Amino acid sequence: MSPTNPYIVGNSVGNSPEFVGRADILREVWRVVRDPQQNAIVLYGQRRIGKTSVLEELEARLPKEGAYYPILFDLQNKAEWSLGRVLTELAHKISRLLKLAPPDLGDEPETTFRQVWLPDVLNKLPSNASLVLLFDEFDVLANPDYKQAAAAFFPYLRDLLNTNPILMNCVFAIGRNIDDLNSIALSLFRGVPAKHVSLLSHEETVRLIHLSQTNQTLNWSNDDAVEKIWQLTNGHPFLTQALCSHIWDRLHNNNPDEPPTVTSKEVEEAISDTLSTRRNTLEWLWDGLPPAERIVASTLADAGARVITDTQLEELLRQSGVQIIIRELQNAPRLLQEWDLIEPAEGGYRFRVELLRRWIAEYKLPQQAQSELDHLDPAADTLYKASQELYRNRYWAVAVGPLRQAIGLNPHHVGANLLLADILLKDKNANEACEILEKLYTVRPVAAQTPLIQALLALAFSNESEDEQLKLYERILKIDPKHPEAKHQKKEIIKRREEKKQRRINTLKEISGKYSIRMWEFLGFTFALVVSYYWLTDRIPTEPLIVLEVGQLTNEVSEYAITGVLSDKPYLLDTVKIFPTCDHPVKQARFKYDIYTQAVDLKVNPNTQPPTYWVDKALLQQTLAEKDNHFSFEFLDQERFTFYFQFEAPKTTPAEFECKVFTADNRNVPCQVREKGYLSLFRGIPWFGIGTILGIILIVLIEIVYAFKKRRHNVDPQQY
Repeated sequence: MSPTNPYIVGNSVGNSPEFVGRADILREVWRVVRDPQQNAIVLYGQRRIGKTSVLEELEARLPKEGAYYPILFDLQNKAEWSLGRVLTELAHKISRLLKLAPPDLGDEPETTFRQVWLPDVLNKLPSNASLVLLFDEFDVLANPDYKQAAAAFFPYLRDLLNTNPILMNCVFAIGRNIDDLNSIALSLFRGVPAKHVSLLSHEETVRLIHLSQTNQTLNWSNDDAVEKIWQLTNGHPFLTQALCSHIWDRLHNNNPDEPPTVTSKEVEEAISDTLSTRRNTLEWLWDGLPPAERIVASTLADAGARVITDTQLEELLRQSGVQIIIRELQNAPRLLQEWDLIEPAEGGYRFRVELLRRWIAEYKLPQQAQSELDHLDPAADTLYKASQELYRNRYWAVAVGPLRQAIGLNPHHVGANLLLADILLKDKNANEACEILEKLYTVRPVAAQTPLIQALLALAFSNESEDEQLKLYERILKIDPKHPEAKHQKKEIIKRREEKKQRRINTLKEISGKYSIRMWEFLGFTFALVVSYYWLTDRIPTEPLIVLEVGQLTNEVSEYAITGVLSDKPYLLDTVKIFPTCDHPVKQARFKYDIYTQAVDLKVNPNTQPPTYWVDKALLQQTLAEKDNHFSFEFLDQERFTFYFQFEAPKTTPAEFECKVFTADNRNVPCQVREKGYLSLFRGIPWFGIGTILGIILIVLIEIVYAFKKRRHNVDPQQY
């Protein structure tokens, strides 16, 4: 006879040799059914944890424990049934077990079942006997999609439990925590004890693994292999059976003559096949988790087998795209503990079932699980689905209202936010669409990235302000630094700005080139006037003044000529005094009046310091033999008279001179002796005249400089 694989995967194992453990659960149920004060118990646990197998085991063993008539009634696929149909089916099962005539519940099965048929059945039971109803998948009636069935069945069953607590007991198996049921279901279980159907113990797991050793098809003498399976499944009955079944199949592929010995290597090699071939069942198990728990479970699984603290978990959630940790996500670790998926460890959490963690890490990435956030609020999700239907039928304006309501209930509902933004973009309302998507991007960046970029592009195209366009393109590039359209448009804007800037610069250069020569000529002329006013007026005064100019003669002796060169007006003079200063005495001092050929020796007063030499009208008239009473000593044009001084000193000995002038009417006219030089050419010319001359000179120089520059740079003369 060919060897048989003893591991049953996917089917319940109650009432069979493969049923292992659960003694504590069976004892608790027996305690309840024996207690006259209690007639109900709830068994809860995750999917594929063995609840149905426990009910089947109870169905088989309760009659052996006493006068119990167990009825296993599976409510799977019956959530859409009417209450009357469910009761009719239940009545038929009870009738078959008790070998009664088929029930006829009439037109009002609900009333007939509770008031007539069931009391009659209970009264016909043997003495001390009781009916035990085993309801499997009872929580399907608590599904939000079947509110009508729940509203009818739960109150009815509550009344039914009170019909005859001694003669009827109920065991309810549910795939969720009692606290997660709706208020109607909770009212049914108020005061009802609950028992958690959890993982198998280490001892029970070893017994389950050794099923193939019991039927002599595998040898588990290698304790490392057993411990490896325990480390991978931690007593999860379904995964333990599945992994062992794949190990058995792999080792029996070659029809061995002797039971193969299982090693850790065979266990490790069977993991991949186990996860891939049991994916449908694991998907069903995954679907049994609430949305927030799926997100947290996928995040923890992706982090590896290490311990993760609350702080690390929040950071991992943010890294995976969940930017705001809402209340449901904060509570998820506690619920995952209740479902035996994770356990507290060293100040954090870790997966209890490593094999399940590996499957979640491979097939349920955190980014994929984020879509579960849309289902956190069923009402919001319902509104969103209604809006989707309106959108498909092109009732876009009508869909906006339900979408806003959905977002009000669940602000992070990705689908609702994206659909509303899409409608707003169709309605040319890119501003609000961007606002909605920016908010979504803060919490769900991966989901919002592409739509947000599209909305920002639409807003940029509709905006006339180049500054605003640039800001929008920079925002896009912050989201996606390699976005080609945003990079291109930003480059074009910068290029246009540079071209405008260059045009302005060229215009300024053109204006500068055209008018700079005039500007420089104007500045040069102005400069000449300013210099003439502030500098030459001091050196070529125009106030009432007589200026004598001294120059050293070119002979070999130290001889000077002091000539009258300038006066502000013609004066009739009386006396002109000269005060020479030198280290050597004056050898000769004379005066020459240009209208006379004869020179006159100057009078001298040696008692002054320096000595005073002078000439006056009387001396001239006497010396020049002028007897005319009309003789006058006049200061008329330049160089009309000259004083000659010769010193007894070398030519190089410097001498300085001062002067005083008195007019015929006895007025003292200011007098200065200036050295003869280049400025002598300008004496007597007004400052503005001199400034004009200097300005013209500067203008000529500027013209020469610009002509040279034009020639050197080959610049068009028209620019100037």
